[in-house]
Amino acid sequence: MDLGTLCVNEVIKSKGSDAVYRVLWISYKRVYISLFNLITQDMPFVSLFSDLDGSLLERAEDPSSVPAIDTFLSVKAKEARNEIWRLMEPIVKNQPAIYIPKERSAIIAALGGKPDRKTVYKYLRQYWLGGLVPNCFIPNYRKRGFHGEFRTPGAGVQKLGRPSLAGSDAGMNVTPEILEIFKKSYENDYFEGGNLKDAYKKMVADSFIKLVDGQYIQEEAHPSYGQYAYWYHKLHDKKRPPGIPK
Repeated sequence: MDLGTLCVNEVIKSKGSDAVYRVLWISYKRVYISLFNLITQDMPFVSLFSDLDGSLLERAEDPSSVPAIDTFLSVKAKEARNEIWRLMEPIVKNQPAIYIPKERSAIIAALGGKPDRKTVYKYLRQYWLGGLVPNCFIPNYRKRGFHGEFRTPGAGVQKLGRPSLAGSDAGMNVTPEILEIFKKSYENDYFEGGNLKDAYKKMVADSFIKLVDGQYIQEEAHPSYGQYAYWYHKLHDKKRPPGIPK
């Protein structure tokens, strides 16, 4: 891949890997670059442009960008989008500071908690995932997160993978909808150094219950802890793929 033609908002991937990145920023004279991992959606990082290895990288189809046109949006949807954009525009355009952890924390702290840190991070991920356009803030826009080669079947499809061992939690197909539940649980219920098993139990209690005769009971069909732990490690593996600077 010719890195001399690489542009902001292009999507690149590492050959032989599921890792896919959006280019968020390239400095003057291509000294520095900032990339956002579209799979893990971890906060972006700034690296030396020269650390990229073009022989190990290739351009990829943009898996998650949001259309920039708004011809068919309702007035209410436009107003909601514009309200968020008024808040986020000066933040996302504060480059490269927004890509540097210490600087990013200061930018968010300066907001005085309105909105809170968690909400700002959610909006940042939406913007970087959605193709750097304000329309990513359209209310109820269906998130189309990229799953690479992940197998995420639809509801009603026979469960993928080998059969569970006797006596173990059988689990269920991890559909894109269930994967979104996992991601929210990782973000809200599990903290670095915490207990992943406890986070899993809370997720099941919160998301896989049903009302029967006036009482809430756990649904028989729910993801297993093994599935929950597997996806956590798959999505949060910090090892950088070939061609991407560490």
